Amino acid sequence: MSVKYKQLSSAAVAAAILAGIMHPGAALAQSGAEAPEEGEIVVTATRREESVLDVPLSITALSGDKLVAEGKDDLADYIRQVPGVTFRQQSPGLNEISIRGVSGGGGQRAKAPISFYIDDVPVISDPGASPDVKTFDIERVEILRGPQGTLFGESAIGGVIRIISKRPDPNKFEARVRGSYLNFAHGEGGYNADVMLNIPVVNDKFAIRGTLSRRDEGGWIDNLSPAFGGQNINDLDFWSGRVTALWTPTPDLEISATGFFTRSEYGGRQFANRDYEQTINVDEARRDNIDQFNFTVKYDFDFAELVSSTNYFKRTTSRLFDLFSFNGFLPGLIDAEGGLPPGTVFDTFYQTLDIDDKSFVQEIRLISPGDSAFRWVAGLYYFDTKNNVGVDFMEIPSIPFNPLRLRRVEDYQQYAAFGQVEYDVSSRVTLITGLRYTKEDRKINYDQSDDFTSLTGFRFLPAIGIFDVDLGYDILTPKFAIQFKPSDQAQIYVSATNGFRGPGGNTDFNDNGVRQNVYGAEKIWSYELGAKGRFFDALTMEAAAFYTDWKDRQEVVNPGAPFNEQYVSNIGSAEIYGFEASLSYAFRYVTVGGNISYTHTEIVESGQTAFVGLPLTAQPEWRGSAYFDARFPLGNRFYLKAHGDISFEGDKIFSYTTPVKEGSYKLVNAIIGIARDNWSVDLFVRNLTDEFIAYGAGVNVSVNEPRVIGLAFDVSF
Repeated sequence: MSVKYKQLSSAAVAAAILAGIMHPGAALAQSGAEAPEEGEIVVTATRREESVLDVPLSITALSGDKLVAEGKDDLADYIRQVPGVTFRQQSPGLNEISIRGVSGGGGQRAKAPISFYIDDVPVISDPGASPDVKTFDIERVEILRGPQGTLFGESAIGGVIRIISKRPDPNKFEARVRGSYLNFAHGEGGYNADVMLNIPVVNDKFAIRGTLSRRDEGGWIDNLSPAFGGQNINDLDFWSGRVTALWTPTPDLEISATGFFTRSEYGGRQFANRDYEQTINVDEARRDNIDQFNFTVKYDFDFAELVSSTNYFKRTTSRLFDLFSFNGFLPGLIDAEGGLPPGTVFDTFYQTLDIDDKSFVQEIRLISPGDSAFRWVAGLYYFDTKNNVGVDFMEIPSIPFNPLRLRRVEDYQQYAAFGQVEYDVSSRVTLITGLRYTKEDRKINYDQSDDFTSLTGFRFLPAIGIFDVDLGYDILTPKFAIQFKPSDQAQIYVSATNGFRGPGGNTDFNDNGVRQNVYGAEKIWSYELGAKGRFFDALTMEAAAFYTDWKDRQEVVNPGAPFNEQYVSNIGSAEIYGFEASLSYAFRYVTVGGNISYTHTEIVESGQTAFVGLPLTAQPEWRGSAYFDARFPLGNRFYLKAHGDISFEGDKIFSYTTPVKEGSYKLVNAIIGIARDNWSVDLFVRNLTDEFIAYGAGVNVSVNEPRVIGLAFDVSF
């Protein structure tokens, strides 16, 4: 099928749904459902409160209470059902997310292409380490398809994920307890426990809300290693908590402070064969801790609301890899260079990785009232972060010293000014434009040592010593959009948006001039035609067609070469186009819905000419999901509730140097329960068919969670 024909097909599908938005009577001649109007989720994606159906951009909003009621505990449980989103997981907390084909290149050398926020705090992570945030006591999750460079800045080239927690209520006391028991196929059981307390200290003025969550889950992967073997080694020990204080001394002034933490310990990677077995010769335990604090002040002037958001974020991660089991590249490289001296044997070779991220963020926004024909948002942004990475390659027990050590400290400051305006040309037409100016100063310090020369006669790292790299850049990211409302409950929009992912430095420093030690920013322009609306108080429809032009992609050079010959450079460009469509319909007691996404990705320029014309890695063309929700009254205030959903994803290329595709998959989840007033009891199943998903190619790969059967209770006071 030609590119032109595919583009026309995508446009035709979107146009057909647009016709239904424009003429709802043609889409559904008569509604025979007795469906009450479902409450629309209010979002703040444009930095002002709006119904999700009124926002002129492609966004999915998920209610936190609904996710909990469906048995969805964290990111892995719900993100696959969002249109256009691809999800891959090495293990909890090591999540790689892409939206509309925009994924992260360069591994730990690059920033994530999706901006991840917990409330107003941006989370720092590499492309494969988006954190797990539990859904308990979450107000909503917002997934904005990108780029979103005007209001959210750097690294929002693929989009933005925002986890919004519930606010304290100064008018009533609340308490909630939720617990569940889990049984993992092929493994041990576990339990989850959550508590929430909301205390109105001063009525209508001051309140405190706190949550505490515990996850103690048994693993389901067996390690067959004689030295470090054991059953169910990938267990999870997780704590998280949040405390928020809210003070409204006057109707115009609001002050809030929030502290949030997670403490995670993982027994091992989700790395196994189809029998959920591995042979790992070291203890691959991993720790991942997050601390964040937010202090927000809001003051309502007559002409605008002033918002000051002050944030501190810290994340520390400690990981260990068995390199023989992982890929064996280092021993193989040494053999290729002539091998080890006689009598020297590698018994076990492993890598430690320690990452320490700290950031301070200050943002000040002015937001005009939303009831005038001319509306605007303006802001200033400051971001100061330090990233410390320590990598050691070590061997047990034949080499009594550390043969390779790398320390990398990245310190940078970012300054930005942004604004967005909306003008109602008429009651039906709105013009939207925005612009962000970003300036960044960055310094990278390398401290590298390499003792392989004493063993092998060659140097593994391209340079040893202490090196400094300084770089800076500035960039403009504009946005343009037109919104047309054929009715009060429907809209059509067209937009052109720009985004970028900033420059960076390669993991190691090279002093021989063969390659550059830093790489530049990558840029994206995306063009979108979309529509959404609600009809007959029962039917909700959304659709969008898009085209993305991705320039100066940060691409790994020599991806099939040994580690010391790989680096990142701006040598690629790609084009992406496709469409998404979703709908839901509410009957009297049952709501059904689903979505479908098509995404075509193609490399149009690359340093590796053989890659040109290939799709981007790990990006399926087709994905989608369907669901039903049911609530049947049983009398005496009892009701029966049920939910079921299925998501599917087509196959995709794993690696350009490994001619193996990751297979397609289907995941099915279900829950049934009884509820009355303030309590419920649920029986739920995740991955009902025990589907095996391989994130990679080969015998041993990162794998998904097997079937989980659980029993949960939930009570509120």
